[in-house]
Amino acid sequence: MRVEAKNNTMPHSDLIFIEDNTDYTMWSEKNLPIPEKADGVLANFAVLNCISSIESFFEKISLIIGKHGCLVITIIDPRLGAMVKNYSLIAVARLFISGRLRILNQYHGVYHSTFIHSVNSLKRASVKYFNLNSYVPLKESSFTVLIFERK
Repeated sequence: MRVEAKNNTMPHSDLIFIEDNTDYTMWSEKNLPIPEKADGVLANFAVLNCISSIESFFEKISLIIGKHGCLVITIIDPRLGAMVKNYSLIAVARLFISGRLRILNQYHGVYHSTFIHSVNSLKRASVKYFNLNSYVPLKESSFTVLIFERK
């Protein structure tokens, strides 16, 4: 996805693709991937659905976003209607009870976990660092876009 984004984006001096130190779990005040605070970060194509510990994600991503900067995230749509179309009623009930659902997927014999997070669980996990400004389901898609603002 990174290659596609880089190949299809016009060069712009304010747009940075992080090339090194991309493992956010290793970030600290003294070990950041960029020298200055960013005005915004885009976590697209369900990046957050690959992360189990979303509290840690929000803590670490807050290190690189300046005050009032934006975090734009695309997630698998956790709304009831979207979930019922794609998952069992038991799975949907788990999501609404716990705020998170782990699904094991297989692609060409390789298994990986996908984590579906409710909007409320994302809001709770981010509250120390971000305000959730909006979330909008994308029409004719299985995704929702959330926009957070750094406190």
